[in-house]
Amino acid sequence: YPDAVTEVVCRPSGPWPGHRAGQHALVDFGHPGEGAHPFTLAGAWNPADGTLRFAIKALGDYTRLLPGRLAVGQAVTIEGPYGGFTFSGAAGPQLWIAGGIGITPFVGRLQALAAQGGASTPVALVYCTDAEVPGGYADALPALCAAAGVTLHRHLSSRDGRLGDAAIRDRVSPGGSVWFCGPAAWGEHLARA
Repeated sequence: YPDAVTEVVCRPSGPWPGHRAGQHALVDFGHPGEGAHPFTLAGAWNPADGTLRFAIKALGDYTRLLPGRLAVGQAVTIEGPYGGFTFSGAAGPQLWIAGGIGITPFVGRLQALAAQGGASTPVALVYCTDAEVPGGYADALPALCAAAGVTLHRHLSSRDGRLGDAAIRDRVSPGGSVWFCGPAAWGEHLARA
């Protein structure tokens, strides 16, 4: 994608136990000296389709070079799934906050909700990014949110400035839960706020 996101689609040759939206896997693309890296599974598990999706942002040396080092049909080793970011026990209204490539666990959950006929409780997704990139990875968010019954709020920091604590607190509902995926420092700040 033009926003430096590479989407990798894999089809396990052996049994895959399935995964829940929000989980991650360790992926080894077979590059010497690298080993396995953790990547969020960026899609709901569909046994009929049998594919695993990863959306990988070019954030460091390895992920910047990765698109040029991958080849269609190459073997990869995938271990998992891991992680408890699975929306378990999320009763009541939910506020989801995603920063940049932190949208990936929410994409999987949106797909799962759309397949179930939509969210059964109010869900709002605040997606924060530096700027809109036409043809970018997040272009499908409005349609996906509509299919899942989730209210989307896009926040472009280049246009809107920093998303303030009050704007987030105003969206939190009594008895609700807050789910966050994005830069660690921002997550720590949100937890304090």
